[in-house]
Amino acid sequence: QQGAQQEPERDGDVRTWCQCGICVDQDKSANRHCCQEVQALKTLANGSSVGCITLHPGFEPVVLNRYVLELTYNQYKHLYGQIDMPLDRRWRHLCYRNLVMWVWGRLGKRNRKALPSCILKVVRDRFPSDTGEYKGHEHS
Repeated sequence: QQGAQQEPERDGDVRTWCQCGICVDQDKSANRHCCQEVQALKTLANGSSVGCITLHPGFEPVVLNRYVLELTYNQYKHLYGQIDMPLDRRWRHLCYRNLVMWVWGRLGKRNRKALPSCILKVVRDRFPSDTGEYKGHEHS
């Protein structure tokens, strides 16, 4: 699996593993890694001379723009049907789908990426949970 390097479970001390300066602690250890540890993200970020993928000029329009997310949802509905989840969670889900498509292309059914903490932080800041709870990465 591409994505984070396979390492021993990390504690919540972000200073020991964050290289971009944007990461925050995550509930699930699968998300306790930095974009700079994922080769595809590091290459994309460094190609634009930014230290974090969330600062890349393409990140906001591709991943966070509500109009682009509406388009993504309309395409998703056409192919797969409605996404049955609360609106705030649906926005985040669509952000993550767009990010994966932008960086890696279509992965296929049940092939998932554990996304870095910095990405989760920025997406969750833009589309916060109504309950304050987040699902995090689940292995398929």
